[in-house]
Amino acid sequence: MLCISHIFLRDFQKINYLTSLTRSELRQYILEHREDEEALQIYVDRFQSNTARLRKNRD
Repeated sequence: MLCISHIFLRDFQKINYLTSLTRSELRQYILEHREDEEALQIYVDRFQSNTARLRKNRD
């Protein structure tokens, strides 16, 4: 049985791994792991933040 600290560490390591991927690597990961909602959320967050920066730079 896993304790809460092990679950937290595992989740942290996964998020750290996903955020270290390039956009194309993350996209490929999502295509291969369609059930992984966290990965999709990281991808969407990254895409939205890049779009916001582009809009800000245009002003």
